[in-house]
Amino acid sequence: MSVKHIYDVSPCIYTGHYSQFRKSPDFVYGLPVGGIYFLLRRITSELLVGNKIALAFDYSHGAPTKKLEGYKS
Repeated sequence: MSVKHIYDVSPCIYTGHYSQFRKSPDFVYGLPVGGIYFLLRRITSELLVGNKIALAFDYSHGAPTKKLEGYKS
């Protein structure tokens, strides 16, 4: 049976970049890539076993805060 996962991208990137347990390089050509490697490893592991995923991008100063009073208050 397929399992559905929703990943909030910002915390995944942050965790991957700052975690002391990461297995990826910190920088490639001077660009920080630890968070991207972490997120891509998570996505790949889910897709390889047939799970479905969705990526969520939550902007704390974006549209939801303006439309919904009390959101992230």
